[in-house]
Amino acid sequence: MNTWGDHLELHKHVPQAVPLCLHCLEPVDPLDQVCPHCGATVGQLTPYLPFESIRWSSAIWGQMWQQVWHKETPILGRVFRLFVIIWFVPFLLVGFVPPAWRWVRSKTNL
Repeated sequence: MNTWGDHLELHKHVPQAVPLCLHCLEPVDPLDQVCPHCGATVGQLTPYLPFESIRWSSAIWGQMWQQVWHKETPILGRVFRLFVIIWFVPFLLVGFVPPAWRWVRSKTNL
């Protein structure tokens, strides 16, 4: 009885799997970092790439803001998301203010 031979024969007839975007379930190229249909990150290492991870890192804030105003989100969930957004605004601004300040100073020193 040749079980490996039977298994290999079955595997030859199975089509190759196509990766899907987990956000919109559209097929994507295995080498893509971002879904061309919806813009969600699909690459395995995308969160660790500095430039390409910007959208991945900041997407949560847009999702939370949309859920604050969505009718199907429970009231307690809306209040919690709004609290988190308000609580983290100073930390988000700390990341924005130093580059903006350097940019303004460079324009005034010309």
